[in-house]
Amino acid sequence: MGVSMMYRTGAVSRRFRLGAAAAALLPVVLASTPTFAQKGPGGGQDVIDEGYNLCLDAVAGLDYLRASLTAAGWTIDDDATYGPYQTYINASLIGNETTADKYLYATLEQYPTIDLVYCTFEVEGAYAAPDFELLNDYGLDGEYQTLNDGTYGVWEIADDTGGQLWLLQAQQDYLYFQLDWIGPGYRDGPATGAK
Repeated sequence: MGVSMMYRTGAVSRRFRLGAAAAALLPVVLASTPTFAQKGPGGGQDVIDEGYNLCLDAVAGLDYLRASLTAAGWTIDDDATYGPYQTYINASLIGNETTADKYLYATLEQYPTIDLVYCTFEVEGAYAAPDFELLNDYGLDGEYQTLNDGTYGVWEIADDTGGQLWLLQAQQDYLYFQLDWIGPGYRDGPATGAK
């Protein structure tokens, strides 16, 4: 029989189906002014903090993300545009005998008035135990549960910067962190990944 622990973060605990959450975010997104999400307070020390900040760099624009990844020693493995409305980056940071391999994938889709960013951050190999409570400092509302096979969590926030949906799966020697962000579009012509 599995042991289950549940934690709630944020001011209010809510559960939505993805469709209901996305529908609830649209009025906020469409009426919002273009500002960007605040980055995490930890500066990339913890794997959750590192994934959180890199994925928010993708929200700031894929050009910004490229610069952040390069400055941190990551390798841009693939970087392309699919037509005028979709751009993506695939990057890696290969560890050594004491550090894990890290992988990031981010895509930006530009619609007439809304942008959609999808970002995944994966850690494969040994990593220091993450601080799941960091997400409280980000102003996200959600929860995580520690089960026998790992820790799983979901968080969300919607404000004038757009809507963020975060998903976490953390197991021994593997961590998966995902952001789905929807917010106001910024137009400087075809999708360049720059905002």
